[in-house]
Amino acid sequence: MIAGLLILAACTPSVDGSPNSPTDPGSPATTLAPTTTLPSTTSTTSADAYLEWVLSLETWPPITGYGDFSNVDVLDVNRFLVNDLVIQCANDHGMPVKSDGTGLTVNLVEVPAQDQREASETVAGCRNGLNIHALDGPYHGYTLEQAQRLYDHQLSTRDCLAEAGYPQEDPPSFDEWLVEYWDPRTNAGIHAGDVPILIRRCPMRPGDVPTR
Repeated sequence: MIAGLLILAACTPSVDGSPNSPTDPGSPATTLAPTTTLPSTTSTTSADAYLEWVLSLETWPPITGYGDFSNVDVLDVNRFLVNDLVIQCANDHGMPVKSDGTGLTVNLVEVPAQDQREASETVAGCRNGLNIHALDGPYHGYTLEQAQRLYDHQLSTRDCLAEAGYPQEDPPSFDEWLVEYWDPRTNAGIHAGDVPILIRRCPMRPGDVPTR
């Protein structure tokens, strides 16, 4: 769900690349859309009202004209490209958002505080306008076929990380993966400074191709 993803981004703006990280490109709790660092709740906004607003972003009116992924399998969506398209769309609509170092996160750091709510809504509209399929299959959001594809790709990601100097223990079997989601970066001990490089060098999904 987009909303779940945005909540994570608002709570923990880190880039460590683990499944609990808001910029994580592999967590089954996220969609294939980029994450957004949302403005936090204020003293004049109750937690319930804030949560209601965050949830509303999932169905925020779409802003179209920047791409259409409705006929693309979720695993084949290039999330680096999606991030670029969302940023272009938001910039075109007056919001000075930018990408973070990973290329997978929309950052509001240059948006004035009083405009961050509107910027978040604009980003949500831009994202929703791309028509990216939700993750709604029975296996961490995937169908069995998609799960097998992702698992096989994650094995390649694991090998890539090992070649980059981050070897790991043996991976779980596919049947074990179906029961408990596994991310090859979780226990890899990746240094924070290496995260942006490794996200591009060892992408977590088949469709991810760095755009810069």
